[in-house]
Amino acid sequence: MTLLGTAYVEGEASARCELVVEQQMESYTTNQPKLNPHWVFHDGRGHEHAPEGDDLPTLFAWSEEMPCNGLCGGTCGGEGYFETTWWCRLCGEQVKPGTIAGPHTFVVPGMRSWSATVYGRVPSQGEFEVQIETERGWFAGKACARDLTVGGGSIVTTIAGSGPLEEIE
Repeated sequence: MTLLGTAYVEGEASARCELVVEQQMESYTTNQPKLNPHWVFHDGRGHEHAPEGDDLPTLFAWSEEMPCNGLCGGTCGGEGYFETTWWCRLCGEQVKPGTIAGPHTFVVPGMRSWSATVYGRVPSQGEFEVQIETERGWFAGKACARDLTVGGGSIVTTIAGSGPLEEIE
């Protein structure tokens, strides 16, 4: 995402800038089963159970630590595993939610980095505080100058975030 704005370095207006925020996405694969979104079940007392998104609102889960049974091939290092059972919140009947066997791939947000091109001078040594006002709001973080270009009567400085970029009010 690229946003246009104004950079304020150490509390003072510096210059217009272009803020670039990048979010890596990490892909993971698991062999574990996942909840079947189309599963519907009526227990012995007629209570209907079905998922809402990734949640089972009519059931409560009980997880119990189990000793290693060797089925993992030793990957647990003898620590064992947790076995979860599901129970109806109304009558207490045990219910086995419908699942879809793995493997499954899912994507989660990974590292987030940010940088800005500032059309003006910023501190060239060390870390400094920067606030950036954009059309989407204010952002703040610590940064260091990475690259300075001087030419044609203008100064362009690329700064790199040296910590998280916070959205501020």
